[in-house]
Amino acid sequence: MQQYDSARNSQLKLPVLLHSTYKQASKEEYKTALLAKGLKEEEIEMLNGLATAIVEQDAAQQQAKKARSLTASVRIQTMNAVWEKMAMVCQCAKLVFQNNAAKYNLFLLTDAEAPAKETVQAPTALN
Repeated sequence: MQQYDSARNSQLKLPVLLHSTYKQASKEEYKTALLAKGLKEEEIEMLNGLATAIVEQDAAQQQAKKARSLTASVRIQTMNAVWEKMAMVCQCAKLVFQNNAAKYNLFLLTDAEAPAKETVQAPTALN
């Protein structure tokens, strides 16, 4: 019972415990007694099947994690390449539109960049 308590929440320990239980339950001296007490042959075989299924599912999960990190890495590299191109275009546009505040402000990539101030003339008094 102590082994079960430590293994029941562990993906690594539970298959080992199930395989060990299967091996013990499959020994003739124990198998005969277990069958006499009402345990079915299929239930003994199920122990091995469950252990194998847990190991296979864990391997599939680890493979999916690796694939996900590779996909993320490719996505980050692609987005970085796009960002570099955008930065170059914006830098060029700021040089071209340095005297046109409205168009200059269209090419700011982040809020941290200070927008160019438009020169506004004060209204003249009518007399």
